[in-house]
Amino acid sequence: MALLPLVRAGLLDLSRPIILDVKVGSSEGGASPNSGSHHPERAGVIRTYAPSGHRHTAEIIQELGLENVHLTITSVDTIRGALAAAHTFARAGVTDKDLWRVYRSWANAEPFIRVVKDKSGVYRVPDPKILAGTNYVELALSLIPRQAGSWRWPPLIT
Repeated sequence: MALLPLVRAGLLDLSRPIILDVKVGSSEGGASPNSGSHHPERAGVIRTYAPSGHRHTAEIIQELGLENVHLTITSVDTIRGALAAAHTFARAGVTDKDLWRVYRSWANAEPFIRVVKDKSGVYRVPDPKILAGTNYVELALSLIPRQAGSWRWPPLIT
């Protein structure tokens, strides 16, 4: 849902798709274990179990007010935590500073959201390991500029 502030601020090119790639620990599998969600079965495994059609896709579409959303869920060998990467496109003229300004403003109003922006080090981007067992959510972004008139897409936000 960290895309919501960018949607509300009008910074995204909504004619382009939004690709969400989420990696989840076994605690995200629900209260009742099954053969795919039980932690002993998942140990040592990286398994995409919902390449498309995940039940939360409808909620994301509803909350963002968008249709062109694609969600993939992959279970990874950890008990707690989730790591989501959202790939979307910025509107023409949007700068890195515009994006960070919106995120900082949004995070300042939320006690458990932290914006991460370090240039080096192990934790320069969010890491579920240091958040496990807390209420905190960390977010970061990277704007990949594109050349106008080239074969490349508009600016990409990851």
